[in-house]
Amino acid sequence: SFFMTRVWVVKIAFEAIMAISLLKPSVTYRTASFGVTTVRYSPDILLEDIVSTADRLLYKAKMLGRNRIEYEELKGVAE
Repeated sequence: SFFMTRVWVVKIAFEAIMAISLLKPSVTYRTASFGVTTVRYSPDILLEDIVSTADRLLYKAKMLGRNRIEYEELKGVAE
């Protein structure tokens, strides 16, 4: 479901922030923004489409402020 996917995205983003914290424990203030896309298989979706969508979402998250996650599900033409 859409809600469960969003929960999963937030969980993974939080784990990424925690991993960064372990790598740089001397830094006391961190911000992180993410652009995330999930994909339902479709032969008309290319890897370039997935990366481009995630990249666009990352820049949107950065533009809208700190500590944001922008998410979008990428669907094929037939859906």
